[in-house]
Amino acid sequence: MSPAAARLAGINLNRMKFYIFTISGALAGLAGVLVTARFLVGSNPEDAAIRIEEKLRANWDRKPVGIPDPMVTVRGINDVPILVLTLTPKRGAAGQWNDASLYELAAKLRTEIAKRCHPVHTVLISSIPLSTHLPSYFRAASALRLHKVVPVGLIKMMAKTKRLISAEKNDDKKLLWQIIDETDPHFIRWAFEAILQWNNTDKPSPLSHIHGARDEVLPARYTTPTHTIHRAGHMMVMTRPAAINSILQATLAG
Repeated sequence: MSPAAARLAGINLNRMKFYIFTISGALAGLAGVLVTARFLVGSNPEDAAIRIEEKLRANWDRKPVGIPDPMVTVRGINDVPILVLTLTPKRGAAGQWNDASLYELAAKLRTEIAKRCHPVHTVLISSIPLSTHLPSYFRAASALRLHKVVPVGLIKMMAKTKRLISAEKNDDKKLLWQIIDETDPHFIRWAFEAILQWNNTDKPSPLSHIHGARDEVLPARYTTPTHTIHRAGHMMVMTRPAAINSILQATLAG
C-alpha cells in the first residue's frame, strides 16, 4: 500500500508499522518464511502466480534438503481493507454476485460513505458523484418502468453486440463477453432499480473523478470528471489499468 494513500485514509503509519512488524515477526517464527513479490496494477493474478511458480521450479535443485515446498498465494490491494462492510445476500441470492456486480455496488456505497465519514480525499472511477448526472433517458426509462418489462436476455444480447464495434482489444472483448454471460439476471434487474432510484445531491470534496471518454453506461458528457481517459469505456478498470494507475499515483503524490 502507498504511504500517501494510507495517510489520506487517516491511518497512523508508525503505529501500523509497529503492529505489522510485531505480528509478522511472531508469525514468521511459528510458520516459517514469507516472501512477497509485487506486480503492477492490472496484472492478472493467475498469470502472476504461474510466473512465480515457474521461477521456483527452475531453481528447485537449489532448495535445501528437508525444506518443505513453498506455497504461492495471490493477494491484491483489495485484500488490505481500510473499511470493512459485511453485506449478506438474501437467501438463495448469493450466486447473483460476481466481480463486476460487486464493483458496481461498491461504487454506490463509496459515494454514500463519503457523505458521512468525511474522508480526506474521494476517488470515483467509472461512476458519478451526483444522481443528477444520470442521463435523461435513465429518468425516462424509470418513468416508463422499462427496466421492469424489457427482457434481460435482450439487454445482454445488446451489450454483447455492441462489443463487436467497440474499441477494446480482442482479449478485453472476450473478458467483457464473459462478464456479461456470467452476470445473473436478477442482479441486472436489481442494478437497474438501484441506479434509477438512487438520489444523491451532496458532492464529495475534495474529489478525483476518473471517467472514460467512451463510457457507454454513464456517458462522460453528463458528468464532470476531473480526469478523462481517451478511448476508454465503462469497464476501464479492466481494460485501461495503466492509465488509471498513472492518475492515482499523480493524485497521491500531490
